[in-house]
Amino acid sequence: MNKKSGMENIHNPGTKPPAINLINKVTPYGPELNPLSAIRKYVYRLYDRSINILLDLYASGLLYVILTLLISAFTLFLTSYVIYSLREMRIEIRENKTLADTGEIRMVERHQETTSSDISAYHIQGFIMPLEGARIPDRSSLLPNARREYRNGTHEGIDFFVPYGTPVIAAKGGWVIHSDAEGYQEPDKGFRDMLLKTSSRLSDTPRDIENILLGRYVILDHGLINGQRVITVYAHLDSVDEDVTIGSYVKQGTLIGKVGNSGTSTAGTSEGAHLHFELRVNNTYLGKGLSTAAVKRMFSQILEDQGGDQVALMDKDSLQ
Repeated sequence: MNKKSGMENIHNPGTKPPAINLINKVTPYGPELNPLSAIRKYVYRLYDRSINILLDLYASGLLYVILTLLISAFTLFLTSYVIYSLREMRIEIRENKTLADTGEIRMVERHQETTSSDISAYHIQGFIMPLEGARIPDRSSLLPNARREYRNGTHEGIDFFVPYGTPVIAAKGGWVIHSDAEGYQEPDKGFRDMLLKTSSRLSDTPRDIENILLGRYVILDHGLINGQRVITVYAHLDSVDEDVTIGSYVKQGTLIGKVGNSGTSTAGTSEGAHLHFELRVNNTYLGKGLSTAAVKRMFSQILEDQGGDQVALMDKDSLQ
């Protein structure tokens, strides 16, 4: 009896524990373990909540306000873009028009100009500072590329503010191709204001107006330097040396004239005296399109670093 019961217990160990149902296991996503189903439910809840929010906004009138603001902002952006594009197109057309203001026809052709990014201090050698002891200014408004809003133009040279009457010397030997040594007439204020008003309505300052605003000035042609034609401009002079005449050759360091303020709004007084100095390469001003730091570095290398060596060489030659 006992043995039989023992054998039954061995063959029938008792009731088996229930099997674990992995499919219905409770998870952070809900009763199912499938993450795709949980994601679908989350997206549906998000969609349902968004619809409810939009319905609430519509009922309160805020949805109309928000849509109106978005449409207005987009319309403003589109209008600004169109105006900017039309302005750029107008400037491009004006720059490529034929100008005949002074009887000379000039076509602006950008592809013929050499940008300053193609020129380095290595190409422009043998120059000295046009004012003894001067340094390249730090202020960007005194350097090339500075805007001149009063005439809607761009500054193309360096302004050295020094005392009235300071001697100006040739930065390098060259032929005089323009000189106001004789016959210069200072434009009266009314005429100058008329020119500035005309210029302010254009996309850039016309060359003939720029020439008048330079006042009494001298241009030296230094010929070809490493394959580049280089000229220098000395403007706003109070006077020009009598020997500096068109067609004459001026040696480096020779007196050009004296600093003044001719062509400026303070002409006739001693206020605002400065030398406007340009170094032009292949019909464009040196420094065009460069940053202020790059312009200052380039002119410092040409006029201060190399210029100092050139002055020392000149002094050595004068002693021999």
